[in-house]
Amino acid sequence: MRGTLLYRACDFGDGVTELAVTAAGAGEVTFFAGTGKAELARVTVEPTDGPYDHTTVGAPCHVRDVTDLRVEPRGPLRLAHVAFSG
Repeated sequence: MRGTLLYRACDFGDGVTELAVTAAGAGEVTFFAGTGKAELARVTVEPTDGPYDHTTVGAPCHVRDVTDLRVEPRGPLRLAHVAFSG
């Protein structure tokens, strides 16, 4: 799967320090803030046993204030949830 999810004007407040992706399948999910090309975070999802056998993978992520968020999943995966914390 190739595609881009664009979330406009996400408010990260004083900032976050990590993210968690819940997905099934296998592939990568890359995150970008604003309109830049610099990677915010990248998560690799190892193969799961089936299309609904979800796993959660975390990564460091430092973003703050209000910005657009671009999410680019790659590979045969089903993205179920993205969470930010810290």
